[in-house]
Parts: sequence; C-alpha cells; structure tokens
Amino acid sequence: MVPPAILALLAGGPQLMVIVMIVYCAINFVVQSIIQPRFIGDAVGLSVTVTFLALVFWAWLIGPLGAILDIPLTLRSRADTELAAAPVPSPKVEEPGPPSREPTTRVT
Repeated sequence: MVPPAILALLAGGPQLMVIVMIVYCAINFVVQSIIQPRFIGDAVGLSVTVTFLALVFWAWLIGPLGAILDIPLTLRSRADTELAAAPVPSPKVEEPGPPSREPTTRVT
C-alpha cells in the first residue's frame, strides 16, 4: 500500500493519496474477506462462513501466524475430530469350543 500512496502523494497531493489509500483498503478487504474464502473453501471443502470464522479464530488465538495457517489448522482439527468420533471396531474374539477330534490314521 505504501508505493501507491507515495506515488499518489507525489502526483496529485494529499487528497489523491487519501483516495488511493481508501480505494486500496476497500479492494483489499473485498478480496481477502469475500472472494478468497469462497475459492479456498471450495477447494478444500469448507464453507465460506467456516473459512471466515477459522481466519478470525486462529488469528485471535495465534496472531498473524494463525491468519496464515488458518485453513490447514482447521482441516487438521476437522480430521482429528472425525477420527475421534469414528467408532472403533472391537476385535472378534472367538469362544473356545470343544477340541476337534480328527480321526487318526495308522501308518503300517
């Protein structure tokens, strides 16, 4: 944002610089808050709402690193939750029955 603002300041004065900063911030907000979550969510199977809430939650919890790693951390949490909720199959235990009596053959 700094280079366009400086260029606007040099080319048109402080008023143009403020206009460029406002337009830049508005475009950046729309792209990062609306467009990117939709495309990223479609690619990994998360809804736009979950993607946005993940961004807010992980950025709040970890800070800037959480904002960068929000989708991978959310996918990992979802996988861990699904794995923990999956029923664990119990091993089959066969009950011991009577010993089998096989006829013995005599070799002569």
